[in-house]
Amino acid sequence: MHTLTAASGAFLIAAVALLGCASTLFAAEALSVESAVRTALGNHPSLEVVAWEKNAAEADLDAARARTTPEISIGATVLGEDGVGEAIVIAQPLEINGARQARTRAANGGLLASNAAEQAMRHAVAFGAMTAYWDAVLAQATLRVDGENLAYSGTVAEAAQKQFDAGNQPRMHPMKASVEVARARQQLAHSEAEAARAKARLNAAMGLKPWAPLELPNELPLARVAADVQQLSAYAEEHRPEVKRALADVEQASGDEAVAKAARKPDLAVQYLREDFSGPGGVGVMLTIPSLDWGSLRSEQRKASAQLEARRKALEEIFNAIRLDVTVAVATITSTETQVWELRENVLEQSRRLSEIVVIGYQEGATTLLDVLEARQALRDVNLAYQTAIAEHLKALAQLVWAAGVDPLSPAPEGLRIEMVSTETPAAPAPQTDAMHANANPDGSAPSTIDRTKPIRVIGP
Repeated sequence: MHTLTAASGAFLIAAVALLGCASTLFAAEALSVESAVRTALGNHPSLEVVAWEKNAAEADLDAARARTTPEISIGATVLGEDGVGEAIVIAQPLEINGARQARTRAANGGLLASNAAEQAMRHAVAFGAMTAYWDAVLAQATLRVDGENLAYSGTVAEAAQKQFDAGNQPRMHPMKASVEVARARQQLAHSEAEAARAKARLNAAMGLKPWAPLELPNELPLARVAADVQQLSAYAEEHRPEVKRALADVEQASGDEAVAKAARKPDLAVQYLREDFSGPGGVGVMLTIPSLDWGSLRSEQRKASAQLEARRKALEEIFNAIRLDVTVAVATITSTETQVWELRENVLEQSRRLSEIVVIGYQEGATTLLDVLEARQALRDVNLAYQTAIAEHLKALAQLVWAAGVDPLSPAPEGLRIEMVSTETPAAPAPQTDAMHANANPDGSAPSTIDRTKPIRVIGP
């Protein structure tokens, strides 16, 4: 299989953000995807939760390393020739049966599991921030497209009304243009609401207040991604936090099994005994032999052994799930990239040319104003489909980063290469109000005697 080189020393998110840096062309101080991830990792409350859980696991490990607390027993003797008396016993188990080491091993496994949970949460927060970011930028791009579409529709409607007032067009043309303006307003209103919702979700994903001010670029960056599924699967098996968590669970279960085994082994304890409060006392050594077991100790050991085996089997299942995650993510990357370039090079360009031809045809008298509106609406729909495809491709890249266990703020691993491409495309020309002719044909088309010295105003999609 072809081996891909890593983005040499490149920041994974920075690579995706290279063209996002061009957002300064569209909005001052626009938020980049890298900044969104950094903000999320610094503010999201979920990371505080796992941090406190990690502190608890560290305290549990300290407790496991400490010796068992001495037992102090004070009892009364009610039988015998002396009658009622007191007895004081202080015992300190030495745990020579390995119970302390086993307990420490289990607690260390718990701490490793907490570390893996913290890393898993970091990956989840970063993935959530990246996904929310691309959704928000898509909403912003949609808002831009619909805003330009409304301006275009308004220009056409104004021209149609002037031509109707001059008696050069039937009433249906300005009516149709007015309907298109109303539809464009509805589309813009929907886009404004969706942009506001997407910004609120992005703020929440970054751990900020939903209403916090936010500036976003108006364009989505375009990326070409080359991914080697085998290399990334191997990388994921070493770096996915789920693997580290599963290994920690195995370590913890192994410690629990050792604790259960130690409970069935003899142990020594240092003991201090006084028969009463005022009498003399003495120090001795006590041997504990757990030979009399009604079945509870054997059951605990069998339970711990079964749990250990279950953890080992779960690890194998996690490896299979990770390989599937990476395979699906790579397939999604390939599919979405194909859709993006198909739309960009064929559908979008053809729609732009068609819109341009319709405008020129209107000037030549071959098409009507309604044809111009329909071509423009078709171009708007294709442009939004193209922007949506780019967003899906970028979200698929975020999914691949998560599936491979790549820290989004670290260099790209072997098997993953990202190349940024300019998104600049030619805009479609729009009819200019001043270029509408008072002597248009009755069907709404323009005569072929149009003054070609007047410039045609271009409105981008």
